[in-house]
Amino acid sequence: MGKIGFFPALAISLGSVIGTGIFVIPSVTVEELKGLSLPVWIAVGLLSLPMAFSVARLSALFPRSGGPMLFVKSAFGEFPGFLAGWLSWTAAVMTIASLGLAISKYLSALVPVDTRLTAFAVISAFTLLNYAGLKFGYRVQVVLTAATLGILLTFLSFGAASFDPENLDLPWVLSLPALLLVLEPFIGWETLSIMAGEVRNAKRAVPSAIKVTAVTVFVLYTLLILSLIGAGVSSLPDLLPPGLYVPAIVSVILVNLACLNSWILSASRLPVAMVKERLLSYSFGKISRFGTPSTALFVQALLSFFAVSFDYEGSIYLILASALLMYLLCFLSLLKIRRDPLAAVSAAASVFFILLLFSVPGPAAAILPVMAMAVPSFVLVKISNDREFVERFYDSLAWMTDKILPRSYVRERREAVKNADIKPGHTVLDYGCNTGASTREILRIPGVKVVAVDIAKKPMERAAKKLRKERKGAVFVKLTRPAPFEDETFDRIVSVGALDHFENPVKELESLRRVLKKGGKASFLAFGRSFGIPPERFLRSDRTLKSVFRRAGFENVRIERRKSGFAEFVFVVAERR
Repeated sequence: MGKIGFFPALAISLGSVIGTGIFVIPSVTVEELKGLSLPVWIAVGLLSLPMAFSVARLSALFPRSGGPMLFVKSAFGEFPGFLAGWLSWTAAVMTIASLGLAISKYLSALVPVDTRLTAFAVISAFTLLNYAGLKFGYRVQVVLTAATLGILLTFLSFGAASFDPENLDLPWVLSLPALLLVLEPFIGWETLSIMAGEVRNAKRAVPSAIKVTAVTVFVLYTLLILSLIGAGVSSLPDLLPPGLYVPAIVSVILVNLACLNSWILSASRLPVAMVKERLLSYSFGKISRFGTPSTALFVQALLSFFAVSFDYEGSIYLILASALLMYLLCFLSLLKIRRDPLAAVSAAASVFFILLLFSVPGPAAAILPVMAMAVPSFVLVKISNDREFVERFYDSLAWMTDKILPRSYVRERREAVKNADIKPGHTVLDYGCNTGASTREILRIPGVKVVAVDIAKKPMERAAKKLRKERKGAVFVKLTRPAPFEDETFDRIVSVGALDHFENPVKELESLRRVLKKGGKASFLAFGRSFGIPPERFLRSDRTLKSVFRRAGFENVRIERRKSGFAEFVFVVAERR
C-alpha cells in the first residue's frame, strides 16, 4: 500500500465527521429543543473536543494502522482489543449504510428512484473506486472534502444574510432524545487512526489532522446552528432561496458522498490491521494487486447492504451505542497507559452519553446482541490461529468438551480411524486426542498400543480416567512441538480435528513423518468451510493441501471432502515410503 500526506489525511478525517448528521439532526433539535438548541450544540461540541484530542494522543502513541483496536489491545489485551475493533467496524458498517440511504433519499427528491437499490449502487460504486487503489480513493476524497467546506460556507453566507436576532428569543425545552442525537454529527475522529500506517509521518500527521478536524467541526457547526435559528428555519437547505432548491439538494448529496467515501476508505483497513494482530481470520487480510484490502472492502459492502434494512433512527442509535462504548474503551486505555487527565474527562463524557443513550427507550439495545456475538467470534478466531489460546480454552472447558465431542461427528471419526488401516500389533499415535473419543475408537481394534497426545492437559486427564474405568490402556503425553518421540516410533498416526490448528503445517507434518515408520500411514480428519467460516488457507483446496503434505515428505496423498449439514469434513490419508 502507498502512503498519503497531511492534507489528504485531513480531507479523510474531515470527511468522516461531516456528513448526514449536520443536515438531519438540526431539524430535530430546533423543533424539539427550541431556544435550548444552540446551547446544547455548543455544550456537546465542547465535550467532543477532549474526546477527539484523547483519540489524537492515542494516535501519537500508536502511529500504525488499527486505531481503537490497537489502542485497547495494547492497554488491556486481546479480547478487549477485539471488542473495540468489533464495535468500531459495527459503527462503520452502520454509518456506510445510513449514508447510502440518506444519499438515495435526497436523490429521490430530484428523480424517482428505489431508495434501497440506489443505496446499494452508491455503496458498490465507491467500494469499487477504493478497490482500484488508494490514490483514487484519497484524490476523490480531497475534491469532495473541498466541495463540502465550500458548500457549508455557502450555507453560512446565506444564513448570515437572513439572520434576525429576534429569532433567537425562543422558549427552552428539554428533550433527552434530541440532546443525545446532537452528538452523532461530531463522532468519527477515530477513522483516520485506523489507517495511520498509510499516512506519512503518522506520529505527527494523524494527531494533527484529528485536532484540526475537531476544532473545525466545532466552529462550523456552532455557526451553522446559529444561522439556522437566526434565519428562523430548521434545516440547512432551507437557508437557500426556493429557486435554489435543486442546487441545495445536490450540495447535500455531495457532502454525504464525501463522508461515504471517507468511511469506506478508512474502515476497510481495520480488518487488515486485526489480521496482523491475530484478531481476525487471515482471509480478511487479503490485499489486491492494487494494494487495497479487497476482502475487507467487499465484506464491508455486503454487511452495509444488510444494514440498509434498518430505519435511519435505528441506525443512528446503533452507531451511537457502538461508537460510545468503543470510545470509552479507548479513553480507559489512555488512562491506563498515561494517566492522562484529558482521558479522565473524555471517559466521564462517554459514560454520561452512554447512560443518556440507554435511558431513552429505543433501538440502542440492539448493541447488546452485537456485543454478545463478539465473544464466540473471538473464540473461533483464536482457536484457528493461537496454540496457547487453544490449550487454555480446552483446559478450561474440558468438562464441556467431554460431553460434546464423543457425540459429535461420530461417523466421520470412525471413518478417519478406518482410513488409517490399523492392524493388530500396531503402535498408533493419536495426535490431538482431546478427551479421548478418537483414542477409544482406536482401542476397539484388538492388540494395538496407543500413545495419545494433546496440547491441553485436563482433557487428557479425563480421557485417562475414562479408560481406566473401561479397563483399557493408553499412554497419554502432553504435547510439545516438535513431536517428542524417537524417529520411526509409530506404525500409524490418527489425527482428528488437530490439522486445523497447525500454525506451521509443513513443519508440523515433517515432525509427524519423522516419527512414522517407513510404510506407515497417517489419517487426518479436518474441517473445511463450516457454518460459513473459511478454514485455514492450506485447507481451502485439495491442490494446496496436497502440496503441503508433499513438501513435508509424505507420499500417496489422498483427499476426500464431504459435506454434512453446515459442516465440511476433510479426510486426508498419506504414507511414508
